[in-house]
Amino acid sequence: MKTFNLIQVVTFPTRICNIKGTLIDSIFLDNAKFQNLSVHPFDSSLSDHVAQILTLRNITVPLQKCMHTSKTRIMDDKSIANFQSHLREEAWDSVYNSEDINEMFNNFHCILLRHVENSFPLRYKSYITKHNGWITKGIKISCQRRKDLYFMYRHLNNPQLKEYYKRYCAILRKVINLAKKLYYDKQIELSFNRVKTTWKIIKDITGKTHSPVTDMKIKSDARILTNINDIA
Repeated sequence: MKTFNLIQVVTFPTRICNIKGTLIDSIFLDNAKFQNLSVHPFDSSLSDHVAQILTLRNITVPLQKCMHTSKTRIMDDKSIANFQSHLREEAWDSVYNSEDINEMFNNFHCILLRHVENSFPLRYKSYITKHNGWITKGIKISCQRRKDLYFMYRHLNNPQLKEYYKRYCAILRKVINLAKKLYYDKQIELSFNRVKTTWKIIKDITGKTHSPVTDMKIKSDARILTNINDIA
């Protein structure tokens, strides 16, 4: 890593088990480009690993463009066929003509990544963060209490505290499930169309939303019908 001027900047244990700590999660930075920085741990209770928060100062980054966006690569039949075609047409001379195994791999890797980027370009999609209406102030306080208990039993290695933490989690799960039920029941009860509202809730919870079909077609009496009225 130092060959490329990359320095490891995490200096605290990132996983603690039975009071013992190990540093097994790292952040490497170019020390010449980023000097004014700080790193500190953050316990999220999502894992037995501690998260690392890196703060870089005096750097201009267009953060607004990155907020509330997701990126993905479109991999459909057309793009996969295009990718395979590029691989077949590639001569791979820089790979076969090299005698150094590291140089061969680096050349192969660069060519492969170039074709991946060309065939499967990144697509950015904006999204709006949804607010869960069933989350009450009491649930927020209880979730914070659950996180505190998790840190306490993990660092103190106390079996009784661990058992108490498990019971607390079980009770909190029941409270959250009940809060969800009451919230969604009230939405359905106050709705003018209960069936429609029920299906909307199911789609929101499962994340399965379907756009209307516009390219429907059906074969009838040796004819292909595409008009939705004719199909009906």
